[in-house]
Amino acid sequence: MKTWAKFPGVLLLPAAVLSLALWASPQGRGKWVAPDAAKKVKNPVPVTEEGLAAARGLFLENCAQCHGEKGKGDGPEAAMYGVKPADLTNAQAMGKLTDGEIFYKISEGREPMPPFKKLLSEEERWQLVNLLRTLAPRSSDSADKPNSQNYPKSLIVLPSGADVKYASVGGRTQLVYRVYVDYPAERALKTISEKLRREGWKALERDFWNPSIPSSHMRGWVQFEDRTTNPTTTVNEWMAQWENRQRDIVSYTLEYRWPADSNPDLNSLRVVAIFIPAPIATKEPRTISK
Repeated sequence: MKTWAKFPGVLLLPAAVLSLALWASPQGRGKWVAPDAAKKVKNPVPVTEEGLAAARGLFLENCAQCHGEKGKGDGPEAAMYGVKPADLTNAQAMGKLTDGEIFYKISEGREPMPPFKKLLSEEERWQLVNLLRTLAPRSSDSADKPNSQNYPKSLIVLPSGADVKYASVGGRTQLVYRVYVDYPAERALKTISEKLRREGWKALERDFWNPSIPSSHMRGWVQFEDRTTNPTTTVNEWMAQWENRQRDIVSYTLEYRWPADSNPDLNSLRVVAIFIPAPIATKEPRTISK
């Protein structure tokens, strides 16, 4: 198993850690300050789709009772203690904490939040830190992400989008990221659609690459089995395109994926957007299904 940096005298804890990450301080209670050495520790675990999905399961199992499924501090057991669970979606409060500081607090805990040192591996705990960052992204995070101003405005990153990646291939620009929103992601779709509409994009009722079938603007979500993966993956997919006056095309695919033999994961949403400039769009191969 990988060994991550440890704090002197600190045992690392698990996903349940998130529960302990932040609790609002009641009047008369001292401020919870992590040691300087802990604050300086860098997160050694990269953000990945698999890691975020695993951390999400740990969060729901160990932290949601107090912090709530969305991390807003409104879990079913939140009122049982004299200290109110913190709102982990508060970007201002969370932005003041380093990754090392969150990891330390998750590991050590403070009443009423227990320590999770012996419950989860170090890697799982760092994955939880990554998950918390998706609940309340730091404004400083933008310095570490690709500059979206260099890419088409039609490629929209939803709030709390994580693991944001851009790529340019053959004149097309692709955006891929993950966001945690419950199926059927109505608010996410509304945000994307309204922003595109304000920029003059028109929704295409028929699929751009296969005009014989309706796009998800008309038919909504579709579920199918992806047998190209091992094991087979169940996919809930929404895919549709928009066109502007210049005849550029932008396509959005939203997917919930999970192993076919496991419980559905209808919270971890993968977003793939592709911008195709008009000169390329007019030459795209198109299929007519019979």
